[in-house]
Amino acid sequence: MTTSPFDAAWLARLGENTLGAQPITVPVFQYHETQDGLVAFPQAETLRNASCSQNVQVTWRTYDTGGATGLIRHINLVYRGNADVNQFIEGRFAGDPGTSNC
Repeated sequence: MTTSPFDAAWLARLGENTLGAQPITVPVFQYHETQDGLVAFPQAETLRNASCSQNVQVTWRTYDTGGATGLIRHINLVYRGNADVNQFIEGRFAGDPGTSNC
């Protein structure tokens, strides 16, 4: 007998792995392109708001990479956001607790 992907155990496991369902216990750097063509900006805002409401320490940053729209902007952000991501990570390794801008 095969297990349906919709049985209670699988649905419970999926629920455990839904971003925003449980508070994250470490500082988070969340960033998003305002005109992202792959992951909608309101989806990122919803996750940020859920994390902030759970008292997660979120550093939220938005970018407008300009130029082409859609998927290109998503890819542009990966490149253009690297410096800020690296600075955030380096700060945590250096013992700086960071600051939240929820």
